[in-house]
Amino acid sequence: MNTHGPTNIGQLASRGTAETTVSGTSGWPDDPGRAAELVGAVAALRQAVVYDGFVQAIEPSERVYHAGDSARWLRTLASEAAVHS
Repeated sequence: MNTHGPTNIGQLASRGTAETTVSGTSGWPDDPGRAAELVGAVAALRQAVVYDGFVQAIEPSERVYHAGDSARWLRTLASEAAVHS
């Protein structure tokens, strides 16, 4: 399992343990349920940044295969934000 706190919360959310884990984690807001809801948006933003860095680092001839990856994650972010706003 990943050791990055928010990522762990997202993984645990699917198992129904996110609220318990968030409430025991230093630095999280007082509303652990809300924090767990927002993890999807944070994860999507992270993925967009990671994919953008990846695309910038690969050979230009390979970029065509990954050109839409960051945009896909940004659409996921927008969708998550709309659901939880």
